[in-house]
Amino acid sequence: MITIKLKLTENVKIQNYLQQYNNVVHVAYNRWVDGLSQSNIEKYIKNKINNIDLLDASFIKAAVDQARSLKDKPKVIFGGKNNWDKYNKGLITKQQYLENKYNSPLMVRGSTQDNKGNRKFQIDMENNQIIFKPKCKTKICAKLPKTKYDQTLKLLQQKCEDGETFFTCRINNEYIWIIFDETILRKEKF
Repeated sequence: MITIKLKLTENVKIQNYLQQYNNVVHVAYNRWVDGLSQSNIEKYIKNKINNIDLLDASFIKAAVDQARSLKDKPKVIFGGKNNWDKYNKGLITKQQYLENKYNSPLMVRGSTQDNKGNRKFQIDMENNQIIFKPKCKTKICAKLPKTKYDQTLKLLQQKCEDGETFFTCRINNEYIWIIFDETILRKEKF
């Protein structure tokens, strides 16, 4: 697997999605620690958690998966220990603390069954952007800078459109991470 991390040329306004997604991760983490199964955690979140109207089932599943990866760590401080220390010492305000706490990237895994390699993200290298589609009729364009990865992303876009591969995408207000299997992009040598 390879990860391409790119700083967006313009910040995207997805703070509401990030906050709701991170809330689900926090609640799911606590339910994992309590010993619930994944299906029970997903049911709990859908039935008990308020103010997650922007998230559909795929976002909730991704958030629960992300929380599962954290459950074996001895102590988790969401937002980071450094952020917590700065807040306790009065170096940052509560608003800055919360912005840092809820800026953990939102993640959606793709599959080859999904249209164009990922259900919520679409690579559009003709316009040098990634299109984030959180809901029907909602599109958020994340403009990418020109980098040395442009040809790789064009090839990945072509393979995804042909249904040969998929990619996972993580995004926050400033950065985007594109994760994919690099072996599919290699050309065979005869």
